[in-house]
Amino acid sequence: MECLLWLITFVTVILFEVDIGLYVGLGASFLINTIRTQRPRFTVLGQIDNTEIYKNVKLFPIARQFVNIKILRFDESLYACNAPFFKQKFYELIGIQLRQEPLIPYEMQNLNKNEGIQYKYVVLECSPFNFIDTVGVKVLIEIYNDLKNRGIQLYLSECRYGVRHTFELMNFCEKTAPNIIYVTTHDAVMFIRAQSNNDLLRLIAAARI
Repeated sequence: MECLLWLITFVTVILFEVDIGLYVGLGASFLINTIRTQRPRFTVLGQIDNTEIYKNVKLFPIARQFVNIKILRFDESLYACNAPFFKQKFYELIGIQLRQEPLIPYEMQNLNKNEGIQYKYVVLECSPFNFIDTVGVKVLIEIYNDLKNRGIQLYLSECRYGVRHTFELMNFCEKTAPNIIYVTTHDAVMFIRAQSNNDLLRLIAAARI
């Protein structure tokens, strides 16, 4: 992309003049960056053994994924232009197929039929989010509530101050849950695993009664 931008600016300067070349270069740069942020990478993360580090499983084959936890990272800020792509890709990565126009009302759909879903928890690492707008926040709230209806819990991690501030302004935690944002991805994973162990112990205790 950088090579294409340089080539466009260079050719414009040669054919016309420096001022026009600079304006065309700025316009091309804005257009390329807009296109790039509309469909950024969405990666699946795994833990490097015996560390608190989580890496792209495609680039780091040694990164270990958990059986019932899906860890995702969206490599761009979340805002109106890329929110539809974010939502579609998010559901795709956790194994849920969305219908653009449901044949039956949403309230009447059987959300328990998730045979292809093996995850009870999803962690979204937000470290690449330099900012998030109101559309992005509304999408996260919508996804959280939808997953909750499906028996899946969403957690967020590594949110920057600006992102957390926007959450506060839009009452994000009041519309979702107060304990879904964690400082690090590892903190979120540790909480989930502890919660899973507690649930297992409760089931064992109930079975013995």
